[in-house]
Amino acid sequence: MLAAHGSFLAEAKKRRLSIDRPMTGEAVQKLVADIYKTPKAVVERAAMAVQSGTVTKRKTNYRTVKSSITKIQKKGRVISFKDKGKKVKAFINRRATKVKIGGKKAKGSKLKVGMSCSITYEGNKTLAKSVTC
Repeated sequence: MLAAHGSFLAEAKKRRLSIDRPMTGEAVQKLVADIYKTPKAVVERAAMAVQSGTVTKRKTNYRTVKSSITKIQKKGRVISFKDKGKKVKAFINRRATKVKIGGKKAKGSKLKVGMSCSITYEGNKTLAKSVTC
């Protein structure tokens, strides 16, 4: 059983899938039951949209702001700064967010309060595309 668990995690890592929220058996059972409750018409319409190619990626509306980092949480995975005078947060993901400090690639944990950075993100409490300090 343990070997199968290891190969599952290895396959997830290879596909860059995050396995970070363990669920109880009851929670999995409820999730599956909820999925099966989806009306047949909704499932058929979704399948037709996928087959016809009408499903497209959503448009991203990134904007870049130049601001100083005012707060860091969760070991650099959440940064706070000001955008047009309002306090906002952005999330840092090691795979999806490009972090550079002094022109060199860096980890989010290396960001410090007070650093002046260009932050590209979509809006408050969204994933940052890049942070360049």
